[in-house]
Amino acid sequence: MFRINKNQNQSFLCAEHQTIVESARLQMEKVPYACTRGGCGYCKAKVLDGSYHMERYAKSALSDGEVLDGIVLLCKTYPRSDLKIICE
Repeated sequence: MFRINKNQNQSFLCAEHQTIVESARLQMEKVPYACTRGGCGYCKAKVLDGSYHMERYAKSALSDGEVLDGIVLLCKTYPRSDLKIICE
């Protein structure tokens, strides 16, 4: 299990085999999401620290520039360590 530190004042646990959205929903933590398939971009968040794996997503949902800036889609992101994220 990895700790997801959200907006510097909240945290929850996430297993390596769960996306951040899946884990947050199970623990009743609020994170932005809509389609849960990587198509809409509603669940964008910035990773400040930590490692992760992001599955395939629609290019219309997340640009290459955003990826280079550490922006992820929470519905397609699996933690590989504790993470610090900023989300709406």
